[in-house]
Amino acid sequence: MTWQAKRLALDTRPAAPLKRGIEFLPALDRGHDEFRDRCTENRSPPGMKSSRIYAMKDVEMSSRRSMVAVVLTAAASSALFLSTATEAFAQGTAPTPQQAVHVVEKVTGTADLAPAAATASSPARAVTQLPTGTVSVVAPMTSTGAVALTVGQQGTLTLGLPGTTAVTGVRSGDSTVVYPNAAEGTDLAVQPTKNGGARTLITLKDAAASTTWRFPLGLPQGAEVHRQSDGRILVVKGARVLGAFEAPWAKDANGRAVPTGYRLEGTTLVQVIATDANTAFPVVADPWWDPTSWDTSCLVDGLGAIGGGLGAIGTVAGAPETGGASLAATGSLIAGAGSAIAGLKDC
Repeated sequence: MTWQAKRLALDTRPAAPLKRGIEFLPALDRGHDEFRDRCTENRSPPGMKSSRIYAMKDVEMSSRRSMVAVVLTAAASSALFLSTATEAFAQGTAPTPQQAVHVVEKVTGTADLAPAAATASSPARAVTQLPTGTVSVVAPMTSTGAVALTVGQQGTLTLGLPGTTAVTGVRSGDSTVVYPNAAEGTDLAVQPTKNGGARTLITLKDAAASTTWRFPLGLPQGAEVHRQSDGRILVVKGARVLGAFEAPWAKDANGRAVPTGYRLEGTTLVQVIATDANTAFPVVADPWWDPTSWDTSCLVDGLGAIGGGLGAIGTVAGAPETGGASLAATGSLIAGAGSAIAGLKDC
C-alpha cells in the first residue's frame, strides 16, 4: 500500500493503535506530496491536464486525512474514558454518579423500581398504595441519614445508612439514588420498589472496603425485630408482621454469589459480606425491606384465630355439661381454620 496503511495493525494495548494511527497521518502527507511532484513532472494520463488531476487528488487526500483524524479523535476519547473509569475503580473511586448507578442497576435491574420524585428534603420519594394502606419510601439527603419507610397506619420504620462521610445523594437512572464514596472504597444507593419497599445497596469497589455494615433501625412504637431461620429479619408489632428485611444476597462483578448474612445487635441490623481472593470487584449487596413479605400478617392473624378456637375447646373439655359452649367452641375452631386458610391463600 502506497501510504503504509498496513502499519495500522491491531494491538491489545489501548495506546498502540492510536500511536500507529497518528504515524499514518504523515504517510498520507508524503503520498500527497509524491503525487503533486508527479503531476508537476507532467506524468498525467493523456487528455488530462496535470493541474486538474492534482486538484482532484488534492481534495481526495484532504478528505482521507480528515476522516483519519476524526477516527483517531474518537478513539482517543473512548480510550481515555475507559482508562479513567478503570483506574478510578481500581483506586476505589467512582468517577461519576452515573457510573455508580450503572454498577448497581446492572445487578438489580430496573423493572421493579417505583417512580420517585425529589422533594425539598429528599432526592427521591416514592408513594405506593397497598391493600393494607398507603406506604412511602423517602431517601435521605446524605449518606449519613436514614431511609424513612412508612408502614400504613402502623408508623414509620427508619433504616440508617452506614456512610462515614456525608455525601449528598444524586437521583439518576430509574429512581436509583446513589451516594458515591460514602465510605472507604464504597458507594451506597437506595432504590424504592413497586411493592412499597426499598433496597439499600452497598457497592464494595475493591478489597479495601469493609465487609461488615451496620444499619441502625428506628422502629415504630411497640414493634420488635426477630431473625428467622431462612435469614429474613421480621418487624412485628403485636400479632401483626409489618414487613421483613428479605434474606440478604451479594454478587461480584462476574455475577458470582458472595456469601452474606444478617445478625442483630439490639435494634441494629448487621450485614457481613464474605469476600475472598476469588472475588471480582465491585461487589453489590443489599438489605431489602419488603412490607408485603408473604403478607405474613394474615398468617399470624389466622394462627391466632386457631389458637383462640383451641383454647375454647379446652374450656369445653373442662365443662362437658355446657353443650352450648361446645357449639361455640366448634364455631370458633372452624372460624379460626377458615382465617388461617384464607391467610395462607392471600400469602
